Amino acid sequence: MQKPIPSSTSLPIRITLGVVLSWFLSEVEYPGKIDDDGSLEWCAFTVIVVAAPTLGTVAIKGSDRFVGTLLGGIVSIAVCELSPGFGWLMVITAALSFLSVWAADVLNKDYSMKLFVLTFVMIAIGSKTVPTRDIIGVALSRTIGILAGGLLVVLLTLLVWPEAGTTNAVQELRSAVEALLRLQEDVWENGLMSTGWHMLGTNKGFKLKLDEDYMDAFASTVSAESGPSGGADAVEGSSSSGSIHRRLMSIPQGEFAGAGKLPLNTVEDMDEMEDRQDKMIDEVLACLARSEAFAKDNASEIYAGTIRGWPVFLPGADLRWARLGWRLPAAELSSVGNTIRKVVRLYWTLLRNFQEGFDEELMLAVSAAYPPQMLNTLRDGAEGVVEAILEAFPEPGRLKPTREKVRLEPLVGFSSAVKGLVGIGAEQRRNLCRLLQGMGGRGDGQQRHGRGLEHLKSMHGRGEESQPQPPAEHISAGLGPVPPRFPDTEKGHLAKVRWHSFLFQLEKLLAAFVELHEDVDDLLCRLPGCTAAI
Repeated sequence: MQKPIPSSTSLPIRITLGVVLSWFLSEVEYPGKIDDDGSLEWCAFTVIVVAAPTLGTVAIKGSDRFVGTLLGGIVSIAVCELSPGFGWLMVITAALSFLSVWAADVLNKDYSMKLFVLTFVMIAIGSKTVPTRDIIGVALSRTIGILAGGLLVVLLTLLVWPEAGTTNAVQELRSAVEALLRLQEDVWENGLMSTGWHMLGTNKGFKLKLDEDYMDAFASTVSAESGPSGGADAVEGSSSSGSIHRRLMSIPQGEFAGAGKLPLNTVEDMDEMEDRQDKMIDEVLACLARSEAFAKDNASEIYAGTIRGWPVFLPGADLRWARLGWRLPAAELSSVGNTIRKVVRLYWTLLRNFQEGFDEELMLAVSAAYPPQMLNTLRDGAEGVVEAILEAFPEPGRLKPTREKVRLEPLVGFSSAVKGLVGIGAEQRRNLCRLLQGMGGRGDGQQRHGRGLEHLKSMHGRGEESQPQPPAEHISAGLGPVPPRFPDTEKGHLAKVRWHSFLFQLEKLLAAFVELHEDVDDLLCRLPGCTAAI
């Protein structure tokens, strides 16, 4: 059923009701009951200790507590009937303590073994001050109190705003996707602001300034390549390259924030962004950790169907070898979590590229070759992929998926944006070959770009004719014939490496999105109420 209040409120209500009912149960008379048997205390203790937010945790803790107490009571009664001396009693206590710790490690039942030793010590050693005839009564009343407390807290968990670890595991995974969406929104926003790319579409003066500087650099580079051996033309080209940086740094503050200094972040800005990103990453990872923890309780929960769409669970034994009805697919849940972690790592790397990789040389080259809306298109595509995954997840508290399959259109759109970005570069290289031919460039330069084009064909598995063309508005702005050519300087070489590293990160992000899309589809197909073929 629907859970209208959080665990921080429902759990205290259950414990309060359990303690009050424990007082009532302690007044019930039954055969063999002794005075001041302490059943009230043990029933209340059990309610307080065993109570937990989810039904699976309650079932595990309650059964462990009862088994440990029952075994400890039986062994302690047997020892008391033998009436050993003080020395033998200490030897038996030491041996049982050692065996209980060993069994706890082997059987992974630490809680039961602790209760076993605790019960034995309280009954067997305490028997020295209790008449032998009362030992069985004390042990029996204590066991009855613990059993009553365990059953009481299970009943309260079923009736008072019930909550299952299975539904919580799916809900926490949904929360991780929501946190991932906020994380990537912040990364792309930082990318637009850090690189100044958003200014290309809004500040025409700055765009023309970049075009002018870039054309000067390109003309000087071509003249140097067509010259005999780097004489006067080469000196002029070097001078033009130096003037680019000076003119860029002289752009007024009003035209471009940071006066041309790229990236546009101060050290304080970068520290603030990193702190915010760290908190968002921690939020994603914390949701995934809670999801995996709740999923462990699934073994002690039996799915009993739905009431008005809300899942109903019953307590069961932790029998992982016996599949009693539907169980949460732990492998698929873990795969989705691991893929989300991979996407988070890629976004952290992408943020570092935005903050430190997009310097003056890089922006000079790519701003003239790529449309101003490039990052906006990539951002919208990436956010669309995660939003499509989020809308397919079950609503909070439910298990039936909202959609049986994640919408494929956003993933196709982001894939087209990434491949189109590389395709624009291929088109510019073709334009460069034609431009060098018209200006009398050397044949080896054309051959070099030809080899690069063939390499791009082999990477994407398609011919030159199928490569996407630059957008119409990009060509109409006069930017189509300008190649994304980096200056032949040390900084220019570093900028080229950074740009291709950025493209590589986008391709890895696309591959991770494809993997996440498939993993989520596999998980949704295995949730109750989904009729899609597995």
